[in-house]
Amino acid sequence: MRLLEELFRRYQLDENRLIPYGFSYADGIYSYERSIRDGAFLLKVEVKNQTIHARLIEVDLEEEYPIDQPSIGEFANTLKEEYKEALKDIRGKCFIRQPFLSPQANRITQAIQKRYDVSPEFLWERFPGCGVFRNQKNQKWFGIIMDVEKKKIVGEDDALVEVMNVYLAEDSLKAIDHHTVYPAYHMGKGNWVSILLDDSSNDDRILSLIDRSFDLIQAKHR
Repeated sequence: MRLLEELFRRYQLDENRLIPYGFSYADGIYSYERSIRDGAFLLKVEVKNQTIHARLIEVDLEEEYPIDQPSIGEFANTLKEEYKEALKDIRGKCFIRQPFLSPQANRITQAIQKRYDVSPEFLWERFPGCGVFRNQKNQKWFGIIMDVEKKKIVGEDDALVEVMNVYLAEDSLKAIDHHTVYPAYHMGKGNWVSILLDDSSNDDRILSLIDRSFDLIQAKHR
């Protein structure tokens, strides 16, 4: 994974913060420059269509420095750290941390917060993309969002995809369509299902399954 993608993968741009930070705007592009290593390098950042791009230019050579290559030696390691710190400063002041990777996962999270006043709990440091939704009355889970390799759900794609596991008890088999709803990943397949959160299914359908899970979990643990 490219360093830039790794730094910003869970962050959403707040465009209103760019100009106050120091970005300029022209022809649909926000631009920003910052000197690195006492002017020996120039960090050039552009934001276009909500996407951030960054290049590190070696000033004397007027060439782009290959920042994504493995660092060898103290100079390269220090340079990479300064590059990362500069981008983290932009991230902290111009972007908003999102709980999950995909827009649909974050929309579903907001809907759950509105309906049930429940926010995801991130219980495992090793799995920062795994968020648990807990019924506040009985403290039992009614939903879990996690990021997994898509091939673990369907196909042979190694890319990460987010799924939501919900509890449907005896209705789980009826809900599985092998298009957006699959046998549960890493949960009891007899009672749970995994829903792809890649906009292949509309939010209303997913929320209806979450509502069913919430009701079943609440009734089961009264």
